[in-house]
Amino acid sequence: MKIFDKFTTLADALKKDSTFLFLEDESQYISQLMKFPIEELTSSRDLLFEVLDYIDTSHTESFYEMTSAYEELYSHFSYWVHHLISVFPEKEKVLEAMQENMLLEITQLTPKQAILIAQAYKEQYPNLRNTITNRTELQLHFDVTGEKAWIVEGEDELFGEIWDFYYVISDVTGQVEYTFNHHGRQNPHLT
Repeated sequence: MKIFDKFTTLADALKKDSTFLFLEDESQYISQLMKFPIEELTSSRDLLFEVLDYIDTSHTESFYEMTSAYEELYSHFSYWVHHLISVFPEKEKVLEAMQENMLLEITQLTPKQAILIAQAYKEQYPNLRNTITNRTELQLHFDVTGEKAWIVEGEDELFGEIWDFYYVISDVTGQVEYTFNHHGRQNPHLT
């Protein structure tokens, strides 16, 4: 596949390609799209959302099976799409839906489900006083059942300082397998 030096050139090529891209072609477009500076993409706002819609439609309607070789790329792409929410807050719902479509190819849970699992876990332990944020991170290789883990962040305030707290959720079981604090100490609420 050609290497594109301008976003508009990539967009034109994508439009000319088939509606249903093969996984290899789709991943090449995604990989190159993420390399363009956000400033270049924001100056072509409508074209960016046209490209994202084209990729999402192709991805949703294609019949290929995601292989592990592509999981990391699609994980990065979902976070890249999530970052666009801060640039285009008015498109939050569209971008969240796209992010979830991409993640559901490689995970069982969505970021929202992981947050809800962390909140339900927190409610079981009154001594957990942190506030769960909306920040989640998917780790493809982590020390949990099935290796894929969602890390959900919580924050504690102590003497005016913010301390991080993390809930580690197995994507396979949908359960909090353990927690850890900013010192790396596991399950401090159980001691």
